[in-house]
Amino acid sequence: MSALKVHVENGRIKVDEATDLPNGTEVCLVPADQLGDLVLVGGDGLG
Repeated sequence: MSALKVHVENGRIKVDEATDLPNGTEVCLVPADQLGDLVLVGGDGLG
């Protein structure tokens, strides 16, 4: 799966396109301007 593009509208996260993620899937969000600070750790589910 590739990255999802989202935006914030009235304080809510809105996905720009439909996804095939099953209900209940947990998603971690990182603001695009903070991606340089992101450090992936084995087992964190992000890598």
